[in-house]
Amino acid sequence: MILPYNFTADEVISVGRTSRTNVEAVKSSLKICNESYVPKELPDELIVEFLLACENDVEFAKTTISVHYRLKKEEPLLFDNYSGINPEIKELFDIWSISTLPTRTKENYSIHYFRLESSDLKKFNSITVLRSALMVVDITLNNNPPDGFIVIVDLNLASLNRKSYFACMEEQNNCTHRMDHATQSYEIIMKAEELASNIEQNQIMTALGTEIALQKEAGLRHLTKLKYDLIKKFFCFIQEALPMRLKAIHVLNNNFIVTQFFNLIKTFVKNEVFERVSIR
Repeated sequence: MILPYNFTADEVISVGRTSRTNVEAVKSSLKICNESYVPKELPDELIVEFLLACENDVEFAKTTISVHYRLKKEEPLLFDNYSGINPEIKELFDIWSISTLPTRTKENYSIHYFRLESSDLKKFNSITVLRSALMVVDITLNNNPPDGFIVIVDLNLASLNRKSYFACMEEQNNCTHRMDHATQSYEIIMKAEELASNIEQNQIMTALGTEIALQKEAGLRHLTKLKYDLIKKFFCFIQEALPMRLKAIHVLNNNFIVTQFFNLIKTFVKNEVFERVSIR
């Protein structure tokens, strides 16, 4: 997905986050790169984002750019045609609420919020889930480059009457209220001892009494639909090729499927990524 940048490279350079020398060094290397899948030219803004993700290590940025475009060439299924008007992506929003919080953390981290709205297996497509996550990353990179990003995944199915965060983004009258609520969710994560007080006891009992068995059965069926070769490439992209640094993953309302999923991916996900995962 190609989006216009809402910032300029010079704006980032002017506040000392990177330098014109670094940008020009990367641009020069692209012109003489022998790898056919690497573009000879890239927007200065994208080069700036790679430099920031690589802590202004020019050689590291060059390598990251190379891996970035190699993976995109190898897996077009992940990276092509994942705009919001794609019917498969639009259908995904029936089971996932997806948003980027408008306010960043004090460290300038963006927060990506994913909330499960349905366990309907018929609508579950692991490819579109991965593509939607990449779409959110692209939207974030369209704005002033963050110094990293945090992912919050809420798997609570006990209160499905709550309106989708994604739908609320299109309803101006409710948008601020909903986003404030999501921001509060992040603050709650940082204060784990307060989490329980934000979930009504009867909701917990309902989840335990009527949802858990169904979720476990559904979870096993969901696992059979996962495309593990694509999941492996997805995590390789996140770990080695993304022009933005992953800072943390918070999974709320842990269940059977989460444990099984992390057991399956641990063979190809780096320990440093697992160390950033918090499951509650």
